[in-house]
Amino acid sequence: MSITHDQTAEGSRADSGKCRLRTTNETLEFVEFIYDYIDEFKLIVCKSAGTRFETFIHDISILKEETALRYMDVIRSKGVLLNDFDKSELHLLVTNNVNAVLETVRHDFTRDEAVHYARTLDGFYQPVWKKYFGL
Repeated sequence: MSITHDQTAEGSRADSGKCRLRTTNETLEFVEFIYDYIDEFKLIVCKSAGTRFETFIHDISILKEETALRYMDVIRSKGVLLNDFDKSELHLLVTNNVNAVLETVRHDFTRDEAVHYARTLDGFYQPVWKKYFGL
């Protein structure tokens, strides 16, 4: 997701029509990357217990969480009011989102099935994220 910001008044709500949320294909891009390296992801996602890679999914979730927090800071700096949220809740939601994408690997989806699923996930999660953050 990205925000285009045309606001003139400080402190406006995002739903005022002056700030628009544009969706991106982040989930689709993630799935395409996974399937470009499917053998490696299969090992990491399904067989990494007891190795130095066993925290990989958690590490990805933390990275996405940190990115989301920086994104929210930028939006706030532009005067857009966002809902307050609990960082522990954010962590759970982001981890859930990452795990949902990686289910394609766990369940041996074909690339085409995974791409379809990525679009389904975006259709589900994007309105939820917008509501959660108050956009």
